[in-house]
Formats: sequence, structure tokens, C-alpha cells
Amino acid sequence: MTPEQTTELLQALNHHDWFLVVCGIVWLLGTILQFLIVAKVKSAIENKQYFTHARYDKEMEIYQKVWPKLVSFWEVIFYADVSEAGQQDYGKTRNEMIEAIRMNKPFFPKEIWQEVQEVQKLCESKRFSELLLRFRELNDDEKKNYFESSDKIKVQLDKVEEAIRNRLGKFD
Repeated sequence: MTPEQTTELLQALNHHDWFLVVCGIVWLLGTILQFLIVAKVKSAIENKQYFTHARYDKEMEIYQKVWPKLVSFWEVIFYADVSEAGQQDYGKTRNEMIEAIRMNKPFFPKEIWQEVQEVQKLCESKRFSELLLRFRELNDDEKKNYFESSDKIKVQLDKVEEAIRNRLGKFD
């Protein structure tokens, strides 16, 4: 309220001009209410921005942990060493990947979680087929799936990468 408006209000009170007094009080209450609403909205926006930033940071941290594990697992599968040493590398890499995924599962967005699970499933299927080859001949469908599996895994890894990029793009 400006000094002139305050002076007019006081003069109106002295002259018992109730209309001006009521208008002044309504204006004052409206100004206070407007200030409170603006402060509440501003606070809500700041809170949302803070949590969005915190969520972005957490997701980025998760992707930086999980992505190398996925790629390492894919490489172990791709190079398909089924020797004893290869089995140990496979087991170690698989366990590291599963641990990284399991420990961060609650923080994965659903769309990325599904893509990551699909990579794991395809890798496991390929490895199982390789182990079967040691004991028996694969049938035609199994052979076809086996020979296509490397490409499917690579395509699925690309889908995970794209899903992560899309997810992080939502924060822009």
C-alpha cells in the first residue's frame, strides 16, 4: 500500500466514508492472499525442481553403474569362450551384472527395466544354447535362434541405450 493510499484510507476513516474503508480492507486482504498464493506456488515449483534434479542425478548414477556391466556381459557372451576359464569369466560377469541391476531395481524406470531384463534374457538364452552344443546337436529352430541371437542381443542393447537417452531427455 502506497503512502497516498494509506493517507486516503485514514481520511476516509475520519470522515466515516465506509465504502472506501471496506474497499481498502478488501484490497489489503486480496494483496495478502495473492502474496500467500504466489509464495505457495513458488515453493511447490522449487520443491518439484529439486526432486526432479535429484532423480535425474540418481538415475544417471545408476546408468553409469549398470551400462558397463551390461556391455561386459554382452562381450563375454559374444566372444563365447565355453572353456573352464570362459565359464568363470561368464559367471563373474553375469553375477556382477545381476548384482548391479538387483541393487538398483527400485530406481529404474519401468521402460528401462523391461529393456534391461530383455538383454539379460537374450544373453542367458544364447549361453544356454552354447552349453547345449557341448552335449548334443541343436535342432533347426535352435540353430536358427542361436545364430540370430548375437544380432538380437546387440539390437536389444541399442534399445536399452535409446531408452536411457529418451528417459534422460525427459528431464530437459
